[in-house]
Amino acid sequence: MESLLKDDVALIVLSEAVDAGASRHARGHLFERFCARLLESFGYEDVKSEDANVTSEGIEIDFVARHKLTRKPALVECKAYSSAVAAKEMLAFVGKLSAERHAQKDLEGYFICLPRLTSQGVEKAKSIEEHDQSFHYLSATAVYELLVDAKILGAEPAEVGSAIVSDRLVAITEHGVYSAAKRLDPVSRVPTEVLIWGPGVDVPDPAVELIRTSDYAGGLSCRALSKSGASVAVGRGEVAEDILIEVRGGSSDFEYQLPASPKYFVGRRDVLHSLATALDEGSRVMVINAQSGWGKSSLALRLRRVIEADAGVGLVFDSRTVSRTSYVASALRKAAEAASKAGVLTVTEDASWASLASAMRTLAASRWAAPSRRLLVIFDQFENVFRDENLTRDFRDLALLASDAAFPIVIGFAWKTDVVGWTEGYPYQLRDEIRQSARIVNLSPLGPSEIGTLLSRLEKELGSKLRSDLKVKLREYSQGLPWLMKKLASHVLDETRRGISQDDLVSEALNVQRLFENDLQALQPGEREALNWVAKFAPVLLSEALERFPAGIVQSLLDRRLIVQVGERLDTYWDIFRDYLTTGRVPIEDAYTLRVSVNSVGRLLQTLLDVGGSADVGVLADLLGWAEPALFNAVRDARVLGLVRSGSRRVEVLVGNGEDEDPEDAIRARVSVALKRHRVYSAYQSLNERLEGNVTISELASRLPVLFPAITAAPNTWNIYATVFAKWFDYAGLVSLEGTTLKPVALAPSVLILDPSGTSRGSKVFPQRAPDPALRFLERLSGASDQMLPASETPSSNVVDLIALGLVERDRSGYYRLLRPEIVDDGHYSPAELLSTIKAVPGGTESLALLEADPRESGSKIGEVLRAAQNTSWSEGTVEVAGKQFRAWANRAGVFTGKGARRTRRQSAVSSGETS
Repeated sequence: MESLLKDDVALIVLSEAVDAGASRHARGHLFERFCARLLESFGYEDVKSEDANVTSEGIEIDFVARHKLTRKPALVECKAYSSAVAAKEMLAFVGKLSAERHAQKDLEGYFICLPRLTSQGVEKAKSIEEHDQSFHYLSATAVYELLVDAKILGAEPAEVGSAIVSDRLVAITEHGVYSAAKRLDPVSRVPTEVLIWGPGVDVPDPAVELIRTSDYAGGLSCRALSKSGASVAVGRGEVAEDILIEVRGGSSDFEYQLPASPKYFVGRRDVLHSLATALDEGSRVMVINAQSGWGKSSLALRLRRVIEADAGVGLVFDSRTVSRTSYVASALRKAAEAASKAGVLTVTEDASWASLASAMRTLAASRWAAPSRRLLVIFDQFENVFRDENLTRDFRDLALLASDAAFPIVIGFAWKTDVVGWTEGYPYQLRDEIRQSARIVNLSPLGPSEIGTLLSRLEKELGSKLRSDLKVKLREYSQGLPWLMKKLASHVLDETRRGISQDDLVSEALNVQRLFENDLQALQPGEREALNWVAKFAPVLLSEALERFPAGIVQSLLDRRLIVQVGERLDTYWDIFRDYLTTGRVPIEDAYTLRVSVNSVGRLLQTLLDVGGSADVGVLADLLGWAEPALFNAVRDARVLGLVRSGSRRVEVLVGNGEDEDPEDAIRARVSVALKRHRVYSAYQSLNERLEGNVTISELASRLPVLFPAITAAPNTWNIYATVFAKWFDYAGLVSLEGTTLKPVALAPSVLILDPSGTSRGSKVFPQRAPDPALRFLERLSGASDQMLPASETPSSNVVDLIALGLVERDRSGYYRLLRPEIVDDGHYSPAELLSTIKAVPGGTESLALLEADPRESGSKIGEVLRAAQNTSWSEGTVEVAGKQFRAWANRAGVFTGKGARRTRRQSAVSSGETS
């Protein structure tokens, strides 16, 4: 059982059993005997235990007894924990006591609570004792005094009385009950050794060894004081000091290896306001949670600045150097020294830094300048502490003591929430108890305005404006992650200083894996081996690394800033980099947006294949009939999908150009691989599981703002993006797009991105022609043999919109084939099916909504919606024509488009009740 921290007394139960189960049983039995002996010293007999529970947190035993003289019965509950016990535990006992008194009116009640109740619990206990003379609350201090009076504990030897001691101990062992205390250095007030004595007898060696190896001793040497005054020292003597490393921030905006200093801190206004409010409300414990690289350390440093702005003192410690329970007391001592120098507090002469309990008592007894001048202590990288349950318990006790403190101390913890390796072994209960006592701050990625601030600072650092498309790339690829944004910005700075133009940077996929590869490409084999070893076992002792690898290699990695030294330990400069080294992949998904339709990218690829695989931007734009901005958009989407590369105003196709490969299959395979690692596809899979295979485009669109926190867009724009993604998923064979619903794949994908004839097709934007010729051809195609007609017999202008709508395709044999037979019913097209199809067109739903609101809406306004949604380069005249053509298509689909609107044969037949 752990040290039961008390006012100035600790009680521990020590067992020699090695097996965990046997140790719990032995400690429970020892504590039961001890409590029975304690009750007997009160004058009770017939002491019987009724219930016992032993856990890693402590021991609970209930007793019944009867007093020898008064014959009054007693109900006793003994709790021995490692931290103060909540008031609700005592109130539960009072309720049980009251219930038992219905049968035994003279029943006495004893609530023995080690180390003690919380301050709130003590107040309630005193109040109950004032009204109930038969209820008694005993803390560890009261128990200690009773033990001395009953001579169960021996009187202090002269050496103890003349020394400066702290943290008195009652050690309950199978060899007896013994006393101990820590001798303090008269100047530093840190412990130097443990003094042990017994009740008038010499302390046996096994009992000394149990105390020496306990957490209470903390590695100090132990000296048993005999009855004759002689003493024997056991242990290694002087213990090295704990390594306390403070977190430091970077010296520039884009130094990504270190957290941002307050000078370079960006945004987080809502979080800072929440923290300031918590401080004003008297919160004493705070927890900062976030995933790796989201700015926990930067926020901790910024919070320290807030405290210092109010004339307080703040320290942020790197928890990777924590190795023993004395660390907490050492950290509080260093914080108190800093506060003392700043005039925040004055430590009294009887200070003790021997343990967490004595350190907190020292701070409580100190003279504080003002309640507003706070002392802040934050433990960063705290997930490393979770590896050791005993260490975690000490910090949990700190959180509980701080939350109960009456002096202006604030304790903070910052740990990441994406740890994978601790799903089984980490102490969840202790972690949750820290959180329950704290004000929780959950960080999210940076938002659009915060990324905008960093982009402005990057422009200032560059001394020139950033290209708009480079800004877009940085926004998308950074995903709102501070560290990734800084690393990408640093990469841009390095490249431009080497003479690389922004145009060339735009043509390059700014992915973090490439940056990590750049970090590694200059390493020698020995350096790479050492780096991988550090990543696998980090944080590792520097001495252990030097035993395995030459000092020159370790120093080289430090100089390259690929590893960093944290006290006596080494770690990679970033958690994400460590994961990349150990798994071979970057543990983040792709996060670019797709804005150009499958058809437009297909046209680009077909044109490139037709001209031999590569072309100049100007030539390519002329061949396609596109303005350069539209071409750049298509090239950009093709590049992020891994289909082309571009640079110096030239575009080259990367797939489908081999002699032995089918171009369509090669392109589809490349797109499928790319999209499977995209976060939008992961979001679809999550929605698909929840919605059981009926994910709509609008539902997918609702998830996009969360997936792209650094991008601001209107709801309609998110819907456009979702539509484009859905169609790409459909092409890749990842889903089957049925109208506006994404269905799990059941059949092989049938959508083609290339022209089966091998020549560039016309654009598949919709609409391009009036509807009647196309609809007549659709009905004729439905009645043809196998629903196929030769392409040579039909003008392409009659088919172009049907292809864009996905109703018809041209196969490799030169035939048009009907893809959706249900579009034609009994020889006539179905207006309802046509309407559903038009809704799925980018901008279709929005344009139909305009007509529903105003059937006479102008063609220009409708066409503008379509132009934006389909990312075309239409002129203003084409916009007007496209809007009028869409109105005609909507009318043929049964939408009322104004007085005198035409009615199709099918509509007329349905409305008159005729059948054919």
